[in-house]
Amino acid sequence: PQLNIRETSWSIAVFIFIIASLIFWMLPHSVDYSVINKSCNKIMHLNMLLSGTLLVAVLRNVLFEIKILFLGMLAARLLATGIVLRSFNILLCGAFNIDQQQETGLYLIIIGFALLITAL
Repeated sequence: PQLNIRETSWSIAVFIFIIASLIFWMLPHSVDYSVINKSCNKIMHLNMLLSGTLLVAVLRNVLFEIKILFLGMLAARLLATGIVLRSFNILLCGAFNIDQQQETGLYLIIIGFALLITAL
């Protein structure tokens, strides 16, 4: 509850770290490798835990415009990923089968729209 990041430059740097982490772990190769390798899976979970903790700390004190920009970019990325997963009939990632890939795409589209509406 006491973790706060107040300076704008640090807030933006943390947002860049969070975005880079999300982009990296959304890559099909990263998903495949984290399913295959247990140590990579642990690193992914630690990275996502750190990103979530830092996100809470940053969102408390950052400028409103930066919050909206971050949430809009996150919603756009989720929508784009969901559309790609739904539209391709070939496996993009070895961790899923086609039905799971399309279902994941549908859920990402729903989450992206919900986040976009929340940001607006």
